[in-house]
Amino acid sequence: MTERATLRHRRIGAALRAHRVNAGLTLERVAHRLTPADAMSAAKISRIENGQYAVNPHDVRALCRVYDLDQSATDELVDQASQALRRTWWQEGEAGVLPAPFQRYLEYEDTCVALDVFAPVFVPDILQTAAYTRMLIAGLWPDKNPGERQALASVLTRRQSRLAVEAGPRVQVVLDAHAVLRSWGDRSVAVRQAAYLLEVSRHPRTEVRVIPDGRVYPGAHTGFTLMTLGSGDKQGKQAKQVKQVKQPAPGAPAKPAEHVGFVGGVVGWCLVDGGDEIDRYTLTFQQQRAAALGPEETRRWLRLAIKSMGGVG
Repeated sequence: MTERATLRHRRIGAALRAHRVNAGLTLERVAHRLTPADAMSAAKISRIENGQYAVNPHDVRALCRVYDLDQSATDELVDQASQALRRTWWQEGEAGVLPAPFQRYLEYEDTCVALDVFAPVFVPDILQTAAYTRMLIAGLWPDKNPGERQALASVLTRRQSRLAVEAGPRVQVVLDAHAVLRSWGDRSVAVRQAAYLLEVSRHPRTEVRVIPDGRVYPGAHTGFTLMTLGSGDKQGKQAKQVKQVKQPAPGAPAKPAEHVGFVGGVVGWCLVDGGDEIDRYTLTFQQQRAAALGPEETRRWLRLAIKSMGGVG
């Protein structure tokens, strides 16, 4: 199974497992009840439920029949399976050269409704200018050919436009001061980058905070991103606006938000999804945010930083 299917098929599998359990069926009983045309082994059904198999719409519909799901629930799962098999926007063109961990990161990010980012060394890619991105990739990927570096730069730049819209996720970024002031060999690029941070900090769904030099705070050595995930594929929702969303019954408990984290940066992302680990990173981010300047203070700091680097604040 490809990396792009991991999150979507894990969700489909979890839903199918829940329906099987609700129907009181074992994996073996499900396999026995399937018609010859829909035959699947218990092992295959288990892989589907664990998100380890790129399940197709036909198999989903067959399992829904065994679980006696109504038409609405069946159509929703079948639609999710169809969406999961389609190429995503970051797989267009030369995106096949992107590292698998980064493709997985983009898949999660594409469904998220909130992003909390801590950046101690360089400005996070979601807030980088194109020139800063190219400069950083050239330095961090000296062994890659120009085509590979350009493919990564193109994806990083393109996704910014997806995050900046009003319907995009809520973004909170905490930067160490050195991430802004470090020139990486070209001060003019650093100046324009700081100016862009000042501009984007005014976006209604984006908060930028800087931890000034001299402050000691937890987790200063490692960058990370925390994501609050939405309910599913955004493109699929946009394509099916006519479909009514089933609301929870009055008084029913709200479905808890799903959270994941990624530690590292640029392309070296390591997925974190254990509850205890997410709680630890969440607490660390709250402490880092508390140690940082507030949004307005950060804008004043950025204006001074731009002047100190020779720009016009």
